Amino acid sequence: MKVWLLFLATALASSKASAQEVLSLAEGERPAKVSVMELGWLSGHWQGTGFGGLCDEVWLPPADNAMQGVFRLLNDGSTTLTEYMCIIETDTATLLRLKHFGRKLEPWEDRDKWLDFTLVKVEGHTAWFSGLTYHLKADTLIILLSMKEKERVWTEEFRLVKQP
Repeated sequence: MKVWLLFLATALASSKASAQEVLSLAEGERPAKVSVMELGWLSGHWQGTGFGGLCDEVWLPPADNAMQGVFRLLNDGSTTLTEYMCIIETDTATLLRLKHFGRKLEPWEDRDKWLDFTLVKVEGHTAWFSGLTYHLKADTLIILLSMKEKERVWTEEFRLVKQP
């Protein structure tokens, strides 16, 4: 599982945008410069399924032009991985930056390496990052993640419901 998760940033190309698609920036295309405040709808505790297990994702409300979050995947009751995430505004783009950790907080990426997903655009309650889509439909957060392992390319879907 660890091997193919490291290829998370590989995005599927798409010509039109619907909430059920994952986009990527075309060469030379400028990324969206969106205020993190526009993504406040992600805030809260979300729980559901993905990667064949139980997933929790928690996002703190926007503050200081950033949002911090954490993700946990449980398979058969055991923690498979966790992620620390941050959505930040830079001079040129808005990024979702994340790092993977194992059950005992051992990092998967090098200390100074992060996986970056550049924001392509936001429409209502849908945010398209390059390789990753968040779509809020009623109380369900649908996350689509472009994946690649060797020659196989697919989109992993997570369905998370907002928790009280």
